[in-house]
Amino acid sequence: MKKDIGLQSILAEKEIPHLDESFEERMMLQLHKKAIDYKTENHYFRLMYVFFALGLIFGILVSYTMINKEFSFLGMDFIVNKVVLLIPLVVALLFLFEKVYKTILFRSGKEEIINF
Repeated sequence: MKKDIGLQSILAEKEIPHLDESFEERMMLQLHKKAIDYKTENHYFRLMYVFFALGLIFGILVSYTMINKEFSFLGMDFIVNKVVLLIPLVVALLFLFEKVYKTILFRSGKEEIINF
């Protein structure tokens, strides 16, 4: 093998980067911040699941105990069936269930969240 004098001169002029003395401290601080953020994030996800389940149970109980509503307006009596009142609640529940399902997929790494 031939020695390449040009390459040796380039490598000799190259400066080796030196890290700051505080680099390790800054890096460890960033790692601690990420660990704290991860714990906080997990706490909020657990709370999300708990409140979703409580809301679902409460909504089911309210829907079973709900009766047809009667009210008067301008001397006319109206009866509103409970199914009419439950339709918007079921639609809202489906939207919420979709968000929880996508969050579970995102946390497991199976889906990326794309906001339109």
